[in-house]
Amino acid sequence: MTVPETQPALEFDIIKTYFTDRQPKLPGDELGIGDDGAILTLAEAQASLVVVADTLVEDVHFLKGTNPLHLGHKALSVNLSDLAAMGAQPLWFTLCLTMEKFDQAWLANFSEGLFNLANLYGIHLVGGDTCQGPLNISIQAMGRVAADQGLRRSGAQIGDDIWVTGHLGEAALGLSLLQIKRLKVMNELIEQLALTSQQRETLILRHEKPLPRCEWANPLTQFASAAIDISDGFGQDLSHICQASQVCAQIDLCRLPVSDVVDLSSLSDHLQAQVLRLALSGGDDYELCFTAPSSKRDDILRLSSQIGQPASHVGTIVEGHGIQWINSERYAELDLERESLGYGHFQ
Repeated sequence: MTVPETQPALEFDIIKTYFTDRQPKLPGDELGIGDDGAILTLAEAQASLVVVADTLVEDVHFLKGTNPLHLGHKALSVNLSDLAAMGAQPLWFTLCLTMEKFDQAWLANFSEGLFNLANLYGIHLVGGDTCQGPLNISIQAMGRVAADQGLRRSGAQIGDDIWVTGHLGEAALGLSLLQIKRLKVMNELIEQLALTSQQRETLILRHEKPLPRCEWANPLTQFASAAIDISDGFGQDLSHICQASQVCAQIDLCRLPVSDVVDLSSLSDHLQAQVLRLALSGGDDYELCFTAPSSKRDDILRLSSQIGQPASHVGTIVEGHGIQWINSERYAELDLERESLGYGHFQ
C-alpha cells in the first residue's frame, strides 16, 4: 500500500506541536521525544524505578464527548495515582494516542489538560506514539523511590490500621449525573439529593478530572505497610491487599468517608444504602487505601492536616481471609457477601 507523503508529516507535526514543544528538555532525559525510544538516567544509584501503565477507552472509561481538557488531565492522573500508591516520585511518562481524525481544537485542549497536571507534579513526557483509529489513550508512567522503600500490596500485618484518603463514591455520583444528562436515564438517588448546580459540577469533576494523591507518596514509605489506589471500587481494591498479604480486613461501614456533598441524614434507609454501595464499589475515586501500624495513627492524622487532605481510619487487619463488614445490619438490603464490590472489564 502506498502511503501519502503528507501523512507522516502530519503525524510528526502533531507530536511536535502538541507535545514536544510543550515542555523543555530536562536532566535525566538524554534523548528527548522523536527517536525509537527514550534514554533515561536515574541520578541516584540507590533508587528503584517504578513503572505503571493505564489505558482509557472511549465509552468504557469516559463518555463520548468528554471535554478533552479534562481527558488529558485524567489520562495522566490515573497513572500518577498508581505511582503514589507505590510511594514513588513522578519522573517520566510516555503517551500512545489513537484518535479518529486530526482535530486541532481537541488536541490543543487535550495537551493543555495533560501538561497542566504534568507541570504540577514535575513529570516529563519522553516519548510515545500517535495513530488513527477509535479514541484510545494509553500512558506509561515512571517514578523513583528509594531502594527497598517501594510500597506493595503484600505488606499488611495483623493489627495494622486500615486508612482511606478523601471521600469515596463521589466519582460514581458524578458519572450518574452525566448519564442522566447525556443518556436521559432516571436515577432515584440523584433526584432525591436535590443537588445545587455547584454540587453537581463538583461531583462531575471528581469523575472527569480526579486529583492524584501524590502528596502522600513519600510519607507513605515511612509508615505504611501496604497500599493500593482505589480505581475499581474500595471493596474490590481492598480485597487485593487482603489476598496479597494473606490477611482479613475488618471494616466498620459507619467509618467509611462517603461524599461530604451528600447529606445522608436527609435520605431514606434505602437511599443511604445506595450511597454506601457507590462508596464501596463505584470506582474511579483514585483515593489511596493503605495499612499502617496503630502506633503511626497520630503521625498520619498530623500529615493529613499538613497537606490538607482528609484521611479516615476505617478498620483493622485481622487473621483470616477476605473482608468482614462491621455494622452491616444498618444496611440490611446490601448483600455484601454476594454483591460485586468493584468494576471488572470481563465480568
